[in-house]
Amino acid sequence: MIRANCRARFTAADFDFIVRTLARSQTDQVSLVDLLSDLETRDSILDHPRLVDAILNHC
Repeated sequence: MIRANCRARFTAADFDFIVRTLARSQTDQVSLVDLLSDLETRDSILDHPRLVDAILNHC
């Protein structure tokens, strides 16, 4: 079976895009970096509708 592992292979640019897309302030940016370090929380963040829309519009 082929499993997608893109979430485990994020680059610094990927994290920066996520943080810039979802953060509403500088304080939020720091908190998001901390949250992205936790695998379960990261999955929840990556499924956020605002992020999905931003990714689709960015392509």
